[in-house]
Amino acid sequence: MQLLRRKSVLEKVARKNMADAAKLRIAISEQTKQIQEITDLMDRVAELKENARDSNCSKPTDLRAARWYSLKLSEQLVMLKNRVEFAEKELEDLRKMSRKNTLKNNKLDDLIKEAKSMVLVETERRSEKKHQFNIQLIG
Repeated sequence: MQLLRRKSVLEKVARKNMADAAKLRIAISEQTKQIQEITDLMDRVAELKENARDSNCSKPTDLRAARWYSLKLSEQLVMLKNRVEFAEKELEDLRKMSRKNTLKNNKLDDLIKEAKSMVLVETERRSEKKHQFNIQLIG
């Protein structure tokens, strides 16, 4: 009975781990998507900054405005680079957790297989005892 209970508990833990692994896969894909979006935005800001340099400024106020705009674009680019670094670190952590979960699930699968075989052996042993007892009663 205890072997059956152990097998049941291990199977429940395995199902929970599978659900956690699915959540991790979703988080990894979302993080990858976010990094791609930020990278695309960085390309666009860099393009805007490049286009801002090409403007012809005839008045000092135009020059000052163009410089301010270029400075703001540079700040945005730095901020986006920092966001990408942070997102990549998060993605690395998620992948580490995913690898750990995979190893844990593999070990758990081995334990479940072992528990199933032990239950099968125990069932066969009980069946053999009953058979032996019936033979003794008859004989």
